[in-house]
Amino acid sequence: MTLSQFFNVIRGRYKIVVATMAAVMVLTVIVCLLMPKRYTATTHVVVDLLSQDLIAGSSASLSANSSSSYIPTQVAIISSANVAQRVASKLHLDQNAASHAAWLRATEGHGDELAWHANELEKHLSVKSTLDSNIVSISFTSPSAPQSALIANAFTNAYLDTTVELRDEPAKGMAKWLSARVEEARTSLNQVQDRVTEFQHDHSIVTNDERFDTETQQLAMLSQQLVDVQGQNADTKSKLESISIDGTTRDVAHDTMIMRIKNDLSDLQQKLSESSAFFGKNHPTSVQFKIRVEALQSQLEQETARVKASLTSDAAAGATKEQLIVAAMAERKERLSGLRAQRAVLEQLIKDRDAAQSAYQELNQKYIQTRLLAYSVQTNVSVLSPALEPLRPSAPKPLLYGAAAAVAATLLGIALAFLCEIQDRRVRSEEELEMVLRTAVLGRRPLNRSLMSKLAAWSEA
Repeated sequence: MTLSQFFNVIRGRYKIVVATMAAVMVLTVIVCLLMPKRYTATTHVVVDLLSQDLIAGSSASLSANSSSSYIPTQVAIISSANVAQRVASKLHLDQNAASHAAWLRATEGHGDELAWHANELEKHLSVKSTLDSNIVSISFTSPSAPQSALIANAFTNAYLDTTVELRDEPAKGMAKWLSARVEEARTSLNQVQDRVTEFQHDHSIVTNDERFDTETQQLAMLSQQLVDVQGQNADTKSKLESISIDGTTRDVAHDTMIMRIKNDLSDLQQKLSESSAFFGKNHPTSVQFKIRVEALQSQLEQETARVKASLTSDAAAGATKEQLIVAAMAERKERLSGLRAQRAVLEQLIKDRDAAQSAYQELNQKYIQTRLLAYSVQTNVSVLSPALEPLRPSAPKPLLYGAAAAVAATLLGIALAFLCEIQDRRVRSEEELEMVLRTAVLGRRPLNRSLMSKLAAWSEA
């Protein structure tokens, strides 16, 4: 079929097309008048992909793969039954007479009423996310403008509460687990601290280094005393070995009594020599000098023996003192060895206490932060614009419905026109006549209206 044939058919059957369009438009107007008005309220929320933890003072951004699925996940959360049930519960739809009656009519009292109301709310909810944007639109359609705004805002608030709950629940579980660990760490710390205190009490340790330093100083003093005594003993022994009967030892020679005796002896020996030379050895004077010389020599020997005995006594006392100092040093060394062992044990106990205290403090800090996070209301979702009461209904839309009806009516009228044309085929142009008769048209005669009327009456008869 050519384009001219198409328009010829339309022109010939225009009444059918016009009638069809008029009927569809009238029906559309009637439908628009009969349809109840519905109002749509919309709220917009912004989802921050770079969330900042105000408690911990840190921020974290989602990865590329996570961010691509994060917004659809939030859309699914808003559209979930959990959020819808929160809305139904907050609005107390189960206590509303009209809503309760609707539930009874629909379910005859079977099933959970809040779940049914939530399901009904989901049917009129629309959640969309803007492409390449973090903005999510939450729309709700209702026959009442105030109710649509109220429920849209209720969905927003329920979504915010759900995001907080989804984040807080793991934190609460972690806080509970950390609480048990903190108690264990505190008990362990108290036990280690008790062992440190008990060890210090049992060994009379006030500070870790006090007794050890005292014993070390005393051992150093004993070592010095031992060196001094050993030097004195060596000197005394040397003096004893060098003492001769004539008292030539330096200490003996410097003794006052011995020096006086030696001086007197020297004088008498001089006098004895002179007397023997002058009077002879047997002269009474020489004999008297000899007797006095022998007496002084005997006295010198006695004094020398006295000095030797004193040195021997000093040597014995020095040896005894040396033995006592050596014994005292051995005792100090044994004490130091014990103190070193005690010090090592105490240092290990102190290290265990410090480690337990550090672990307790770290766990306690984490517990405090986790507990604050578990009961915080911080979320990465913000309300960009709350839902306001719509001034105009979102449905029905007469202009839109009229335009759609006009297009549909035109197509339907054309279809009906061609259907009638198929049922009652007519020749409407010279080209069609030539095609049907397969011959050329020789001429054209003007249309006679009276003749056409007679032909029409004849065709009717």
